[in-house]
Amino acid sequence: VFLSSILVGMTLVNLRQESYSLNVPTSPKNILDYYQALKGTLGIDQNYTMITKDVANGYLRFSAPIPNVPSSRNFTMVLWRSRGGKDLIGVSYFLCSGMGCWGDLEGFRIFNANLEEVQKQEVSWPVLEKRLKAPLVGASNGSGQALKVNVELPQKGTTIKIYRGIIGGKRELTANLVYNYDQGTFSIQ
Repeated sequence: VFLSSILVGMTLVNLRQESYSLNVPTSPKNILDYYQALKGTLGIDQNYTMITKDVANGYLRFSAPIPNVPSSRNFTMVLWRSRGGKDLIGVSYFLCSGMGCWGDLEGFRIFNANLEEVQKQEVSWPVLEKRLKAPLVGASNGSGQALKVNVELPQKGTTIKIYRGIIGGKRELTANLVYNYDQGTFSIQ
């Protein structure tokens, strides 16, 4: 009986470890593997439709209508792989309507191959936040409207463009995050 209890306990531990490790894609990894592993974490459900699927360039885009409102919820997902084999997965969440596509900086996330959020380690986050808090060029500071962010993840290339502005108004380029394939890191320009 004692031996049976030990074996049952070890089996449960092994099952927990196996079910946890099933979430992390195994080789070879592509953007679809990461999508399958992250969709629950991101809240991508059956309401989302895949708009763009470019596996060769590591790019996916999804959209879901918002009921009774002429707008949609959107995700863009991009895979960068350094020459040394380090994977980073960029995700941008935003809403689109007739007034454009806007989100918040919190909707921009970067995951590593172990599905851990690493945007604050991979990007100089304080510099990015400081740029986003600076006054808009030509904008009235007393407008009372909240600044929004538009993060454009590239389908091809290495540059993430981050814009900010007021919904329905002009947007301005705030930062370019450029991926370095040799180092597997981003720099802000």
